[in-house]
Amino acid sequence: MKRARTPNRRGAEMTNHWQSLIPPDVRTAGAEYLPRSVLPTDYRDSAVERWRTALLILAGVLGLAAIAWFVLFAPGESGSKAQWFFGAVVLVAVLVSMWQTHVVLAQVRRETSEAVERLRKEVAAAEERTARELTLARQVHEAELSAQREVARSELTAQTEHARVERALLLAQQQRLAMVGVSRAVNTSTQALAALWNQAATVLDLPDPQARQQAMHPLFEQIAQQVNEFSVELANAHLLVEDERLHQALDDVNEAVLMALQIAEDVHSAVVDGREPDAAAVTSAQRLMHSKAARARELAWRLLRSGIEMPPANGQVDRVPRGAEAATDRDATAASDADGTSTGAEDTAADRATNGSGAPDGATATASGDAKRTPPVGPLPIIGKVPGR
Repeated sequence: MKRARTPNRRGAEMTNHWQSLIPPDVRTAGAEYLPRSVLPTDYRDSAVERWRTALLILAGVLGLAAIAWFVLFAPGESGSKAQWFFGAVVLVAVLVSMWQTHVVLAQVRRETSEAVERLRKEVAAAEERTARELTLARQVHEAELSAQREVARSELTAQTEHARVERALLLAQQQRLAMVGVSRAVNTSTQALAALWNQAATVLDLPDPQARQQAMHPLFEQIAQQVNEFSVELANAHLLVEDERLHQALDDVNEAVLMALQIAEDVHSAVVDGREPDAAAVTSAQRLMHSKAARARELAWRLLRSGIEMPPANGQVDRVPRGAEAATDRDATAASDADGTSTGAEDTAADRATNGSGAPDGATATASGDAKRTPPVGPLPIIGKVPGR
């Protein structure tokens, strides 16, 4: 059974049919929404209009010819004047009715054309407005996306910078802690060197070289153990330090400790041989170790306070103002007290007089409260084994 077409579907098909008849060159915006029956007359085919006009003229001529033939040549009586008058009135009424019908239809077509044109303009304006709104919405959306991307990029940059600053501060703190360990090891080595000198002054009067060697051996073994601990602290510090100036300062501290070990070996050999050790060499070694360690601590403390992460391009260490140096020294003293790290100082004349042998009492000077204390800094290279072992 064939399915009947619904009115809506049929109307849609007819609309599509009339749409296809519109010449492409005369189509305008909104014309696709209008049926063929309500389109303006200028959309219709000109040939159809010409044929319609010709048919109307021909029908009028034939009608007039039929009336003339009926009046003039038809057989029978022509009728009275009253009949002619009545016929004329009826003819005029018919013509007037036809004329009014024509006028009304023309007016309807004109109003329809105007309505269609108005509707077309409204549809075109609506399409233009929709396109403009769509373009504006797209631009606003792109601007919002661009702003969001810019904000996200700024937040990412800020977070990256914040993480970099935190890492730099954490690294500087770790370097400071590593330098604390190095400073302790240097202080312990200084005390051991002073203890070795005191022991040498005690056993130098023994007549037997073997007895002198046995008396000096335990203290020398203790110095070797302290050197190993210093090597570990130095290696840890070098792993944490990134600044080349700190590496160089730690290398200087390492060289000073190695020289002190060589002097300790000379003291040991001199005591075993029965000779008096060189007191000036021990004092100079103590001073050199403390000065190098103090310089390294000062440099590391300055980097920690100023937030410098990389060395300057010219490779020179910038000096801070005197007020800043004084504040750094005060902070360094507080930090050294908190960490239990002291740097030691040179022996006084009274200390030498107390020893009675003219030897520097490094242990006494290190433990005294007159020793200058500065904040610890970064790492040093590993020291070799104690000479002679």
